[in-house]
Amino acid sequence: MRYQGRNYIDEAEHNVFVSLPRPVTRHYADITCYIDGMIMALSNEGVTVLSADGEREISHTPIYSRFDTNMNIYYDHTSKRAYIGAGIGSAGVAMIVTDKKGTLRPDPDTIVPAGLMCATRVGNTLCFASDGGGLFVSTFNGLNDLH
Repeated sequence: MRYQGRNYIDEAEHNVFVSLPRPVTRHYADITCYIDGMIMALSNEGVTVLSADGEREISHTPIYSRFDTNMNIYYDHTSKRAYIGAGIGSAGVAMIVTDKKGTLRPDPDTIVPAGLMCATRVGNTLCFASDGGGLFVSTFNGLNDLH
């Protein structure tokens, strides 16, 4: 979706969201900031990188999954990886960005907790929250459990 601010004549400013064209079979679940203002969007068909205005598809990496409202994606600018959760009870996946357009390939060496619900970086630490499995922080030796 593309955000478009509109000013009305009354005292309040209202914002309008405009739905962008997409393939009829593609159902987006989550987005994350990529580079140069571009957007990484996760759907049941994979990861799509969109232009900053959301109107052009820059790249698409197929990762077919059943649609789940708990699907999530986080792009980590430090490690140049996208961390993907496919919903409750599903394995988490790390993907390495292979070019500036955002083409991805699996990273089997990076450990991601199952049931991934959220990932974020806090300073030098990458943090993961899993569905009922606890909170985890990344280390060079794998994951440390925080619960």
